[in-house]
Amino acid sequence: AAPRLTRGARTANGTHTHTPVNHTQDMMLRTFRFASGAAALAGASAAAFAYSKTTEEERRQRGLFSMLTTVCAEDLSSFLAKARFDGPLPIAIASLRFNELMPQPGRPKYQLAVVEFNIPSAVNGGSDKGPDGYRIDTIPIANSVIKTGNSCELIKYCDDKHDEFSTYVQRFDAIIVRINPGQLSQGTLPGTQERFDSLMNQLLLSGKLVWSSPEVQTRMGAKDALVCINQLSCGLPDTFAYYSGEALEEGFKKTCAFQPRVIKQNRGSAGEGIWLVWLHGGDYCENFGDSSLKDTCMLKLMEMNDSHVEYHTVKEFIAFCVDGPGGAAGEWKSAFPGKYLE
Repeated sequence: AAPRLTRGARTANGTHTHTPVNHTQDMMLRTFRFASGAAALAGASAAAFAYSKTTEEERRQRGLFSMLTTVCAEDLSSFLAKARFDGPLPIAIASLRFNELMPQPGRPKYQLAVVEFNIPSAVNGGSDKGPDGYRIDTIPIANSVIKTGNSCELIKYCDDKHDEFSTYVQRFDAIIVRINPGQLSQGTLPGTQERFDSLMNQLLLSGKLVWSSPEVQTRMGAKDALVCINQLSCGLPDTFAYYSGEALEEGFKKTCAFQPRVIKQNRGSAGEGIWLVWLHGGDYCENFGDSSLKDTCMLKLMEMNDSHVEYHTVKEFIAFCVDGPGGAAGEWKSAFPGKYLE
């Protein structure tokens, strides 16, 4: 049950006075108190926690219920761990955002795991990860599973401990793979990608679920999948894939003369090799194919891995995409080497 909350203030002589919260807020909390079962306990605890973490001005501006949107797991985890909840979490808790992995449910119906891989010697384990060594979406994905009343562990795959990993993952009903294409070939033992894919396929054959499976990643993981849908209502007709420097030069000059572009290397994620491209200091043509850019036309480019901006000519950008920085491409600020057609 939610306690009657008070607002404290220190007097001149060092004692404390306590003023009850206003009637509307108090009635909101009493609503939680008289709800039934686990929902009452979770809701009241969440409300009391949110109230205690905000100032009077924030409460007045935002209202009590809007305060229940952002909470760190560290502050509420002791309550959840003690409850050892079963089934989906009450909406009062499920609607909160947790910045750390939530405690696992006591008796989950299904057991899931999110699998990642840290590139040896790479900062944070790879450019797709934050300072904590995890992808930025990994904990939200796992917590979303936990909120449904199912468990979800975070597991790191190690190429030199494949057998131990293979044994451990047999306990799970489903695996969520969050490993960038190509990462299992960076500084790893020969055949690592093949061994991992084989294990995932074995899990699938045994009746377990794997998202995304090796087959799906092979067929849909590359960016050229966007070309396959360019005639659908969800696609754009001026979407192309380039497999040679000549095709890139011809196609890019024509498409970028028409409208701003997104240029992506065929593999990778986390913004590596992904550029937003605008025509700088010129006008776009009215219809696709009406004109083509010249080598000397200026471009504004933003790389999506860190949002830094560079200005280069069309000739320099194409040279960077094909041969990398230096030479005809000039100097670049990008931390990645270009050469997207290799």
